[in-house]
Amino acid sequence: MILKNCSLISELSSPDAPERADVVIEGKKIEAILPCREWPEGEQETLDLQGATLLPGLIDAHVHLFMGKATDGDRDRMTVPAQWAFDCYHYASFLLDNGYTTIRDVGDELHFSGLATRNAINEGIMKGPRIYGSGVTIVPVTAGFDPYGYFCAFYSTKEDVRREARNQFNHGADFLKLYGTGSMLVDDSLPGKRIMMEDEIAEAVMVAKSKGSYCACHCHGAEAIGVMIEQGVRTIEHASFITDESCKKLDGRKDMGIVPTIACSCPEALGLTEKDGAIYEKFASVSAERDKCLRNAYENYDILMGWGTDMALYTMEANPYIEWQTRKNRLGISSIDLLKQATINSAILMGIDDKVGTVTPGKFADFIIIDGNPAEDITAMYQKPVHVIKAGELIR
Repeated sequence: MILKNCSLISELSSPDAPERADVVIEGKKIEAILPCREWPEGEQETLDLQGATLLPGLIDAHVHLFMGKATDGDRDRMTVPAQWAFDCYHYASFLLDNGYTTIRDVGDELHFSGLATRNAINEGIMKGPRIYGSGVTIVPVTAGFDPYGYFCAFYSTKEDVRREARNQFNHGADFLKLYGTGSMLVDDSLPGKRIMMEDEIAEAVMVAKSKGSYCACHCHGAEAIGVMIEQGVRTIEHASFITDESCKKLDGRKDMGIVPTIACSCPEALGLTEKDGAIYEKFASVSAERDKCLRNAYENYDILMGWGTDMALYTMEANPYIEWQTRKNRLGISSIDLLKQATINSAILMGIDDKVGTVTPGKFADFIIIDGNPAEDITAMYQKPVHVIKAGELIR
């Protein structure tokens, strides 16, 4: 296939690529990026973009595919666990349709439906995004988490951590997901309080490294973020209350970074208003403090910042573009940096930047076609892509 008359963004393309180009696809990969020309008719399938912007496929590095429905107490999911797999596939299909050609599932449910969805897509049984999965989240036994046991691999000792880490890899996990602090989700838990000990974190990191992999860790609190960095956790998920001290540790590094999830805890994404009283005040206060910390990390340091949404399907369906809007409006992130976070930055953090993340020969032919120039006006991303291509196949 040849994509003709593509407008490329230099920061997301190979260094020698022209701003207006024809992109040649051979099989699943990009073969060449050439100046626009006339091609012999009938020899290859062509798609004339007529100057529309060609971006690398988007990457969501913080998804929970099983969150397709409100699951707590859902009888079908408790009595017929196979139902989870259909939820995961439904969510994955939605993400692909909205331009996410690669996703990272950072916390499966206990039946490994997310990994099953990944495997089915890889085997060609169904179409979906490229999925990297962690298996079940490794969580210390902590008050308040009992209702969420269907997605927790609980442990009490560092030896338990080793067992659970090996168990996730045995089920086919690509990396490990740890739970390092409390959560907004859990009523009896303080979001900033560290709940993993240093030797427990080190145990998980050691097992991951032995598999040629890494750890991602749910982590809100300032002190906990610093400990995770020191122990070698590769991606700090949320990083809500990151301080200057931790920012300095990450400044300029490309082997470690953060994956903020901005919209999911904002009152507007949760449908909360001032009429909701205390619950609104809780999320409004936490979000404002989080915004301040992450804005400082973005404006004053060179920190590798990835893209994550961390929302249930019904929230994403209500507004698939809310993460773009909240990062722009609440954090003031530039348009080009937003695009990099959702593509090349996330690819680097996941260790797959040799495969995806830019429009470069040799990488997978994963693209989205956008009306307008989102590098100049990010509102072009507040709508569904005109076309989605994954591994050289026109999805729509």
